[in-house]
Amino acid sequence: MRNLLKISVVLILLFSGCSLIGDDRDELALARVGDEYLYMSDITSKIPKGIPARDSLSMAKAIINQWIEKHILIEQAEQNVPEEELDFEKKIEQYRNSLLTYYYETQLIKQKVDTNVSMEEIRAYYAKNKTNFLLEKELIKVNYIVVPRDYARVSEARKIFFGNQNTDEIEAYCKENNLVYFLEPEWQQYEELSMEIPFRLTSVKSIDYSEATRQNEEYFYFIRILGTRGINEIKPIGFVEKQIRNIIRNQRKTDFLKKMRQDIVNKGFEDNTIEIY
Repeated sequence: MRNLLKISVVLILLFSGCSLIGDDRDELALARVGDEYLYMSDITSKIPKGIPARDSLSMAKAIINQWIEKHILIEQAEQNVPEEELDFEKKIEQYRNSLLTYYYETQLIKQKVDTNVSMEEIRAYYAKNKTNFLLEKELIKVNYIVVPRDYARVSEARKIFFGNQNTDEIEAYCKENNLVYFLEPEWQQYEELSMEIPFRLTSVKSIDYSEATRQNEEYFYFIRILGTRGINEIKPIGFVEKQIRNIIRNQRKTDFLKKMRQDIVNKGFEDNTIEIY
């Protein structure tokens, strides 16, 4: 309590414009942990000028408490961590070298490696490595619209969806009448989609229709099945296109770095920068 009172008095005087001089560093110490001291000048630069004295005092106390916590933790660590594990200079050098080479190689990759991957390359990789792309979950490609049961023109919506292959016209109708729809030719996970649409089936293997109407207490679902893929079947190329593009890019980077490192070593021997004794 006496120390806190001393600190409060010192800080009040400080922020009132008074100056206090001590022994070490010619100023008064505010706190000590072991052989480490916190001085007035250590905290004044961290407190904005012109704020009320009460706020200055609160900030100063917080800074002092943080400083004490930090240094007592350091002291405890130094006392309890074995000396053989404190070879930080070697660890710092290793970290610096790793960081330096990583930065250098990253910059070279940005400058030298072509990241553009054509669809021809993607198709070629896909064709060669199809067995690496087996499905763990079932997929379905489907278009659908969702029509409320109290919608005044349910029959009209059904006719427009099932009697029309032009998705632009179907989309225009849905937008005009505020109907929920999905008309993209995209593969989706059947497990997730079946939570939104009442398929009444546990597996895509059970689907034996291309068009269907399903319903619940609130909605009609007009559904058109465009394709299905079961577990352990080959993933569609559109479903893995991004993955393959990244694989090809990463392979280019790996090949570039391997060649670059070997070239540097070869040049080192040529220039007599490297010698083996």
